[in-house]
Amino acid sequence: MSSLLKARMIGIAVVAAAIGWVPGWQGTARPASTQPAMPNIVLFLTDDQRHDTLEYMPIVQRELLGRGINFTNAYATTPLCCPSRASILTGRYAHHHGVLTNSGPQGGWRKFDDSSTLATWMQAAGMRTMLLGKYLNLYASLKVPPGWSEWFALWDKGKERKYYDYTVNQNGNVLQYGDRENEYSTDTLAREANNLLRADNGQPFFLYLSFHGPHSPAKPAKRDRGTFDDLPPQRLPSYNEEDVSDKPAWVQRLPLLTPDQQQAHDRFRRHQIETLQAIDRAVGSVIDTLRADGRLDSTWFVFMSDNGFSLGEHRLAEGKTCGYEECVRIPLVIAPPPGRMSEFGAPRIDQRLMLNIDLAPTLAELAGAVPDQVIDGVSIVPFLADPRSAWRTEGMLELWANDDDIAFQGVRVDGWKYLRYENGEQELYDLDADPFELSNLAASPDHMARLAELVARLEALTR
Repeated sequence: MSSLLKARMIGIAVVAAAIGWVPGWQGTARPASTQPAMPNIVLFLTDDQRHDTLEYMPIVQRELLGRGINFTNAYATTPLCCPSRASILTGRYAHHHGVLTNSGPQGGWRKFDDSSTLATWMQAAGMRTMLLGKYLNLYASLKVPPGWSEWFALWDKGKERKYYDYTVNQNGNVLQYGDRENEYSTDTLAREANNLLRADNGQPFFLYLSFHGPHSPAKPAKRDRGTFDDLPPQRLPSYNEEDVSDKPAWVQRLPLLTPDQQQAHDRFRRHQIETLQAIDRAVGSVIDTLRADGRLDSTWFVFMSDNGFSLGEHRLAEGKTCGYEECVRIPLVIAPPPGRMSEFGAPRIDQRLMLNIDLAPTLAELAGAVPDQVIDGVSIVPFLADPRSAWRTEGMLELWANDDDIAFQGVRVDGWKYLRYENGEQELYDLDADPFELSNLAASPDHMARLAELVARLEALTR
């Protein structure tokens, strides 16, 4: 981590400790006496899924988008797995929860303070809490974190072998899986989730079903291999961007993609979409289980990814550590119980700015749970019920890295994005006029007032 980043982190910590305050939201859940009966909640979380791939998931389209709210401007505040997942579990920005990277002294599961999370809040409210799948990066332990009634977590030893030949901690016991077709991890997770749901259908539950797919190496189930061989290449205007003279130095150093690299990207994209097919079926199987025993009418569903993924846009080959839309924008669908669709104006497409840190306070309020710490996210529940309600106009983006050319802090506001790199470089985009971020306006004399405004808004968010 750079000295500047360290100084900022220390400054934030000192100020917070001195005044006993962290900016954000705290305990706005309605009193239990005014809450309806406690619902069930299912969170489906994917790994490195682009925001533009939901169209290839027919069951998600029918069962969730068909009766839910599709938030088309949803963002991961840190486009990296471990920090983003820590934000989902706590409702806090990475610079507040302290998990800044996937590994090393500033990241990984051991860096995470698991004493106050969605799990502990939900369990305290009386819910049965179940995690199945990926937890946090480098998790390979017999420890079951606080708050989880059921634990079926994939080990992560730093080697991406989590489709086949993987290890699971099941409530403190180690299980080893091989490479047989029925051991494909997505199918295993769905099967175990459904078994747990059938084993106890009396207590309200929070199910956190976290898939490894479509993360690299994006290995589809055998039945899905080759099913998208005819998928045409995707060539957004930003793909293999020819003129990057207005981009920061790290982008300018990237060479144009070769034909072989482009073919590799196209192949990887097909494999990712093929990998999503098993996830799609897993979503359907959980819904079918709840429909069969009558609990579907009391269950909320959320489908989202931990971050986005770049596949050649701005010359960035198969990566996610950037501030461009492909890296930070994520799919997010929230579907209310079928009987309450009209109450929440579903189905609909919603273009308001949503952040991954909003998930924790939202699910807490739905369950009548109260977080026991100050958090940065805001509950979406009032906005779900009344889309005319006032909502946020800005959100912070951040990436922490040892390389000052790549590390940034930024702000996303309605129609605009500003990024400030640790080396002093800046990017400013008018996303309404330039959705593919081809023209950096940070040096434009006509946009100095806008630049100054967003710099000030970023400074306010980092305090």
